[in-house]
Amino acid sequence: MRSSKRLQFGPYRKPRFRRGQIVNCERRGELVIVGTSTGRIPWPVGLAGCNRSLVLCGDLVRAVKMEALLAIKYWWGASASTVVEWRKVFKVPQANPGTRKIRQELAKGRIGAKARAASRLAWTSERRKKIAASKRGKKRPRYAVEAMRIRMLGVKSKPKWTSKEDKLCLTLPAKEASARTGRTVKAIYRRRTELRGNGTYARGSA
Repeated sequence: MRSSKRLQFGPYRKPRFRRGQIVNCERRGELVIVGTSTGRIPWPVGLAGCNRSLVLCGDLVRAVKMEALLAIKYWWGASASTVVEWRKVFKVPQANPGTRKIRQELAKGRIGAKARAASRLAWTSERRKKIAASKRGKKRPRYAVEAMRIRMLGVKSKPKWTSKEDKLCLTLPAKEASARTGRTVKAIYRRRTELRGNGTYARGSA
């Protein structure tokens, strides 16, 4: 649940009333109990004339004084304008204890999130430095160098064919030449076609 909807000073209990009983509402005076609300915290509903409303009494009075507006709305099912009117009855400031506590929690959460992000960034940076140091002075394999070159240039290219690879391509079956050179079978056939065009195709190759 979002902290803005959490009750900070509960629990709050519904008062005991019977239907038809006359009770005093801190906002509207005497009301006749006609039912119970369907909010998350069920509350007596009073009638005065043709108007029904939640009875502002008991633990609801304490909640209005202490809790944030959104929390009152969420748990009692009242509208924002109604909660504002309830607050006016008791001259509750906009930043009451519940509102201040929620703001403090949100601020701590933001600070904590920034600290965790900075920690992860520092760990990643330190790890990268260690990896770089462990590879410094060591000769990298050909495929790694070629891969780096491709990334830096931003183009897709392949290592040039060596004379040894050409010989394997021309003298071995395609699958075996592929296994020996690390090239695909399709690349082997393509290279053979190029060599044939250059007059270096060897008869008897498969």
